[in-house]
Amino acid sequence: MVRPGAARAAAGRTRGLLMALPPIVLIALFIGVPIVLALGFSLGFTGGLNRTIALIGQNVHEANGSPTFGAYADMFTNPRFLGDLLVTVVVTVVSTVVVILLAVGIGLYLKFAGGIIGKVLSALAVVPLFISVVIASWAILGFY
Repeated sequence: MVRPGAARAAAGRTRGLLMALPPIVLIALFIGVPIVLALGFSLGFTGGLNRTIALIGQNVHEANGSPTFGAYADMFTNPRFLGDLLVTVVVTVVSTVVVILLAVGIGLYLKFAGGIIGKVLSALAVVPLFISVVIASWAILGFY
């Protein structure tokens, strides 16, 4: 026996899927495909859409039938890259620890103190949500 309203619910799900499909296709096309191409290029696949970059690139590793990890071997044996990677990891870890300590401290203060300072800190807690929007807007203004 079919429930009443089941057809309407199915139509709503289909409509929702169709409405969500265009952004999903755009993301797959403009983000997913370049990621797959870059990964393939790093493994030595220089044909197809990677042909142009392979023609103008330097130190291109070409796969002869099977993937090559030569690009990764070059990268992880380069002392400059390893130094930069170390600095990146250290900065990331230190930043994460500082942010967590500050967040826990502010959270505990807001929980137990209240008052005007608590309200101000609560209002400031939403500021990080807007940082990516501000950076994106600045980039659009700067580059277009």
